[in-house]
Amino acid sequence: MMYESGQEGEVLERFERELGANISEFEHGLNLGVPGKWDSPSACLYRIQYEGVELEIEILSQGERSIASLTLPLLKVAYTFRSGSKEQRLALLSRMDLAMQRGGG
Repeated sequence: MMYESGQEGEVLERFERELGANISEFEHGLNLGVPGKWDSPSACLYRIQYEGVELEIEILSQGERSIASLTLPLLKVAYTFRSGSKEQRLALLSRMDLAMQRGGG
């Protein structure tokens, strides 16, 4: 699973990833994935409390990725868990990932 460290079954307390989204799209995904369960106490910092899990998400950088003539927004974000079991954390991440998927075809 993509959220596990090198040790068998251990879930990382903190990890970073890149998302193809701008801030507005990211917040829209949070509204879909965990409606009413998040706040943003300061710019680029988000706190989620959902079913026993507390997660902080920090936007580390914003930029763009260009592929030929196409330019896409890019967010580099850090996820830091403050509470929750392995199963609760993975369930929250799966829920958020599903909410932030884009359609295509």
